[in-house]
Amino acid sequence: MWNTILGRFSWSPPCWLVRLSANIVTIARRRPWLSAATVVSAIALIAAGALTWRWYERQPKPHRVHVTITAPPVMKLEKELKFPLLVVYFSEPAARLDDLSKRAITGVRLDPQIRGAWRWSKDDTLFFEPAENWPAEQKFRVSFERSFFPRHVLMEKWQYEFATA
Repeated sequence: MWNTILGRFSWSPPCWLVRLSANIVTIARRRPWLSAATVVSAIALIAAGALTWRWYERQPKPHRVHVTITAPPVMKLEKELKFPLLVVYFSEPAARLDDLSKRAITGVRLDPQIRGAWRWSKDDTLFFEPAENWPAEQKFRVSFERSFFPRHVLMEKWQYEFATA
């Protein structure tokens, strides 16, 4: 039935494979202890590699800081316009102590750019105060420079994306 549907398949090994297998069989017949030692060594090497990989996977992973971004809501029309903030939450304190008191900080970038300033609210909450309204249905990327955080803070990622409503 398969021959009717798929036709006939035939394969012949290349010359180098035929010669290689013939040489291996010849050596195995001449020196059986050498071939047995080679097989045992190969099995031992594979087992050692598997055990090493298993050991490596069980090692403690470095602790990383996670980020959650709350996209700005749609701006409400009022007499006094207040543009909604972009809020970035960190899973643990990530701010430099000297940055907590600054009104505007550098080392974090928003693409595409919108006029505004970044500031820390708390040591684990970062705000972006826009000077203009957020465009509707736009994707943004928040990128952090390594120097933005203290040395002991290891970030899960350096770039995060969100979209406006």
